[in-house]
Amino acid sequence: MKFDLSRIQIKSYVKYRAIFLASGAVHIFFLVFFLLIQHYPLAIFNVCSVILYVAGSFLSVPKGSDKIKYGWILAFFVEIMGHAVLASLVMGWDAGFHLYATAVLPVAAYLLFLTTSSQRFIFTMGAMILTSSILMGGTMWYLNYYEGFFQVSERFIRSIAYLNAIFASVIILAFTLLFVTEVATMLSKLNTANKSLEYIATHDALTGLYNRHSLKKLYKELEQSKEPFCVILGDIDDFKKVNDTFGHDCGDMVLKSVAKVISKNISEKDTACRWGGEEMLIVMWGEPEICFDTVTHIKEEISELDVLPKDSHRNVTMTFGFVFRSEERGIEALISAADNRLYIGKRSGKNVIIKENADS
Repeated sequence: MKFDLSRIQIKSYVKYRAIFLASGAVHIFFLVFFLLIQHYPLAIFNVCSVILYVAGSFLSVPKGSDKIKYGWILAFFVEIMGHAVLASLVMGWDAGFHLYATAVLPVAAYLLFLTTSSQRFIFTMGAMILTSSILMGGTMWYLNYYEGFFQVSERFIRSIAYLNAIFASVIILAFTLLFVTEVATMLSKLNTANKSLEYIATHDALTGLYNRHSLKKLYKELEQSKEPFCVILGDIDDFKKVNDTFGHDCGDMVLKSVAKVISKNISEKDTACRWGGEEMLIVMWGEPEICFDTVTHIKEEISELDVLPKDSHRNVTMTFGFVFRSEERGIEALISAADNRLYIGKRSGKNVIIKENADS
């Protein structure tokens, strides 16, 4: 079973709050760490960081404007960069605090992606990448010549470096997955919207059948096909009288009911189209005998529809012009031939199927 990332739906404010609170939790860990090694300036820095993230988790969401959220994202970036630089200068490069200067970038990209316009996203991310590069480059240059301000054992440095590498890797992985999930969700919504627009463009709004303008692709397929098929053009008998006598709502009900009968009886490969007004065009693949039997069944089922008022003493009926093509013949010519058969059927008493072999 294929896993669909687009099914994961998380509200925007939940994401913001989770990110801020998770960041606060990491800084609580660092607060304890710096208290244990008795480096109180960085411990105080982390106290301020925890307060910042707790406040941000509530003040930036859920009803904050995009400008407010943008400001908190910048504050988030500045705090991470400040902590990465100071902790690296204090503990040295080998402690791994510089890794957060890289890990913050996918987090910032994700938050900006949810919040800002494309232009602001590009500008801000460019500025953040440049800032991170300059600060970390400067810090690394300094530490090449000078040791960290606070000396601890090499074993202790190695242990905190492992933890920082794990934390940074988890952050990058988590927000890469979140970003991919967000993109998958947006693509899924876009595909759904495109399918909806395509359906609206190709189908009749009232009956749900294809509309006349959507058949260009089918025409090409019919012209190239060597398989036998039939073209049937049907017209609801005395439809104008139905509208005039019972109203347009009743007329719409008749159209929808007739379309439902047609759709129910044709195969998935066949095509039914509202040709215009009360006319329906059907393209049915197969030999003429089988197609004719199907159209006969459709005509009989339409005659049994109970959609007109009972006191009207009349039934819905439909007349069909039926044309078969087993060899090469243009689709326009086939439709014209079906229309001629339909006209003959109307003149001969209606509620009939007038058949013609288009190759005869």
